[in-house]
Amino acid sequence: MQVEVLKVSLICVALSAGAALAHTGATGVVKQRMEMMGDIAAQMKTVARILNGQDQFNPSPVAASAKRIAEHAEMFEEMFPEGTTSSPSEALPEIWINWDEFEEQADAMKSSALALATAAETAGGPLDIKKPFRQLGMSCKSCHQDFRQKK
Repeated sequence: MQVEVLKVSLICVALSAGAALAHTGATGVVKQRMEMMGDIAAQMKTVARILNGQDQFNPSPVAASAKRIAEHAEMFEEMFPEGTTSSPSEALPEIWINWDEFEEQADAMKSSALALATAAETAGGPLDIKKPFRQLGMSCKSCHQDFRQKK
């Protein structure tokens, strides 16, 4: 279980580290979208730090981070208008080709984030949030595999 949390943590760090460089030259909705993704990565990193014991367990920031991620997932449809794939966007055209699947994955992300928030609100310790955190991380990974350019 600890190895899985570490993997999700490393993904979060990689996403947040690359976010600043990726924003260079971005404008309009592409820039907004990239900033939103950077914030999602930062929220995931907050939870990962708690799960990895780098920060003391406190359910409040976990629930707040999860709720913020759910709010972002709610905005995905408006953040991905058709035709916004030009550089520096990392969005693949498959988003619009498979729009229904993209919407389903956004809904799954929102549901996973809300499940993490609920788990955090009743958690007695970090073990109570590991599984929902891992599920949220897998939701992010799945969408990136299908709809984001490979780096």
